[in-house]
Amino acid sequence: MPTIGIYKITNLINGKVYIGQSSNIERRFREHKSNSTSEHLRASIQLYGIDNFDFSILEITDIDDLDDRERYWIQYYSSNDPEHGYNSTDGGESRRGWHHSKYSIQKMSESSKRLAQQPDYVSPTQDTKVIHKGDKTSRCHISQLDEMLADGWEMGMSEVSKQKGAENRTGEKNGVYHKGYLFDGDKNPFYGKHHTEATKQKIREHMPDTSHVWKGRHHSESSKQKMRGPRPSVAGVNNPNYGKRGELNPNYGRCAIHKDGIEKRIPKNELDKYLSDGWVKGMNPARLPQMAQMGAISMAKRLSTDEGRKSCASNAGKKLIHKGKLTKFVPSDELDTYLTDGWCLGNK
Repeated sequence: MPTIGIYKITNLINGKVYIGQSSNIERRFREHKSNSTSEHLRASIQLYGIDNFDFSILEITDIDDLDDRERYWIQYYSSNDPEHGYNSTDGGESRRGWHHSKYSIQKMSESSKRLAQQPDYVSPTQDTKVIHKGDKTSRCHISQLDEMLADGWEMGMSEVSKQKGAENRTGEKNGVYHKGYLFDGDKNPFYGKHHTEATKQKIREHMPDTSHVWKGRHHSESSKQKMRGPRPSVAGVNNPNYGKRGELNPNYGRCAIHKDGIEKRIPKNELDKYLSDGWVKGMNPARLPQMAQMGAISMAKRLSTDEGRKSCASNAGKKLIHKGKLTKFVPSDELDTYLTDGWCLGNK
């Protein structure tokens, strides 16, 4: 069991002392030796060396009496006098139940980010391990791990800490909430990688069953109306890819593949790898009728205006191609790209 009480740290060179309280004096001693939170004591340890300091327990007491007993011993040794000690207050200001303000948290975060940018920066978690005892989670240096485990601590985070961490990573509390664009394409750390079959099987086995979520439930009339529209048009200049040809087009150098009703576009240099995994080149056949219908609606809309009819009539330097039930005109210099993507010359 950790020792609860009052402790004293004595400088054997000049006789100055530091009085402190703790609900775990052994751990507090380790913290003072590695990086004391007392500015004056820390500077003195760096100056004289840790071997010139004596660590001793003054009194073992109940946790509710710590503040009063700390004040008593600070007064007894006059350790709040710079001539006699390192305490900066009269004592009794325990931090149990105390929390940093939002302003302090922000300042500490900014300071940590500045430090992390230094070339000689060393992470404070380097050579440490996460441990827990009951609901409490902490870290300790590898050199102290055996001692902590012998004291009843266990490896890893506590269940309470895991739950809090999960809650802080959900929805708007997640640091990348609504920032998925930061991880598109080669920005995604998993870009170009694939799960092994063993991992895929584990994911399938642990995937929660959500079939019951909408069983017997129906959308409200207001929700149905919102889904019916009106919706913003993405045709013509409203389309973010309008006018983007060749290398400017996000699908340039990529081809469509499908498997088991799933369709996606991949870089052409990865095509063989996907084909060997059971994927088929081309668009999902189930989508072709829908695409053809959308194309017909779009064409009818264009032909309904003088400007649209002029645009359709101006196909000089373009080639007519088709894929399934889809047909369209493309610039001649882009023909090879479409042909390698499964399109064919002419009208079906």
